[in-house]
Amino acid sequence: MSWPETACDESSADQELRMELKGLMGLDPEVPARPKAQLSPEILALAEELRRESVRRRHAPIIKLAKPRPVWPMLLAAGLPVALALGGLGVWGSVQKRKADTLAAAVREKDAEMQRLAKITAEAAAQVKATQNELVLARSGAKGAQKARELVLPLQPSASRQPLDTQTVSNPSR
Repeated sequence: MSWPETACDESSADQELRMELKGLMGLDPEVPARPKAQLSPEILALAEELRRESVRRRHAPIIKLAKPRPVWPMLLAAGLPVALALGGLGVWGSVQKRKADTLAAAVREKDAEMQRLAKITAEAAAQVKATQNELVLARSGAKGAQKARELVLPLQPSASRQPLDTQTVSNPSR
């Protein structure tokens, strides 16, 4: 029930009490307040308690606002996946770098081995050539001074012992 509706149905004593309480709380300035000497101490205590309660409710917020929470836990929670992703990328990158360094070292070793083998092969070929030249000179020097002007080509042994494209003739001494 609203205030005016209750005022119509009330007895005159209740209406008088209501007007007195309104005057004590300072809600209705039209009604002159009685001097405090005429009021009983219980009514004054009740009026004072009602006034304190109304002031408390007037200044109390309707919705209690929560204390503002610190922002750093939310930022930490938001940054955690990013930090984990960056950490994972760093680990992956270091593993890839280690693999690349290992492969580069293997390539350098293979290249050095190939150069060493090429050098050994070239030295062996030069040594064979020098040995063949010495043999040619040794053969030509033993036969005489006239043959020294001739070019001697070394023969390579054939795969078969029989000469190819030969004809057998009967022995003429028989």
